[in-house]
Amino acid sequence: MEYGSKNILIEYTVWISKGGYIIILGLCILGGAFWSYGTYVGSTVPIIALSCKSDLKKVPDRPVLIMKKRFGDTPEGMYWSPHYNKDFNLRTSVTDLHRQGYYDELVGDNYVFSGNPEIRVNRKILSMEAKIGTKWLMLHSKCNKISTDMFYELVEKETNERKRKLKF
Repeated sequence: MEYGSKNILIEYTVWISKGGYIIILGLCILGGAFWSYGTYVGSTVPIIALSCKSDLKKVPDRPVLIMKKRFGDTPEGMYWSPHYNKDFNLRTSVTDLHRQGYYDELVGDNYVFSGNPEIRVNRKILSMEAKIGTKWLMLHSKCNKISTDMFYELVEKETNERKRKLKF
């Protein structure tokens, strides 16, 4: 065998390997694209952010964020500051929002969110009520519309306050 002669079996194996790598790479890119698209379509976006001042002394003032699926028409859920989470700790982030409830139905001008308690938000006058037993109790008679950035600023303030209380 001369130096520099080619072995056809080795060339064929290299050619098959390169083709296999290209196919695997293409499938990975395609799978990643489908996963990214599914994540994008299934993600939630804010509809409205509210700052609610309470009429009752026992009910705290709170920022509220109502979100929907990216291409949906109805709300997906109502979110409060993460300091309402049961598993709140020093590593809790501002983005770890507490889901108060899932969207249940639209009754007149009210979005009804299932949860404990069931919450009803009037989308015209921006008031909030909670169902206690069989009666609706007014929690916030007037909420103010705020920007999403302002919502996260208020949430950050509440979260940092609670974190300071957790430190020894």
